[in-house]
Amino acid sequence: FSRQPDRLAEMPPSDPAAIVEWLLTSTGVNFRIPDLGGTGLTFKGARLFAAGGMPVGELLYTSGEGEVIAILFRKNRPGDDGFSERIRDNIALLSWKSATATYVPVGPSSAASLDEIAAKAAGLI
Repeated sequence: FSRQPDRLAEMPPSDPAAIVEWLLTSTGVNFRIPDLGGTGLTFKGARLFAAGGMPVGELLYTSGEGEVIAILFRKNRPGDDGFSERIRDNIALLSWKSATATYVPVGPSSAASLDEIAAKAAGLI
């Protein structure tokens, strides 16, 4: 999606209540859309997709430099582990787990503030 900035989201940011209802109903994860403006990110909307046979919600943000940062979430599965960090190619993935859901902020590995974004999102979502 980072290479298609004109088509980032299925649902635009103009109706956050509809986004929450849509993704809550689809994923079963109760969440809030984090305001990450303090970290320089602008909310651009949401997507829904399937991964590993489960529905995944995706909240999309862009930085002032045009980088795309996404926060993915899905219901926990038995055996899910806790926090982890991975870098694949030029994409960084951080993850943490709450009692009911797993969250994964994703962004360019060059985004030094991804861990700060993850920490802020964890406190708000």
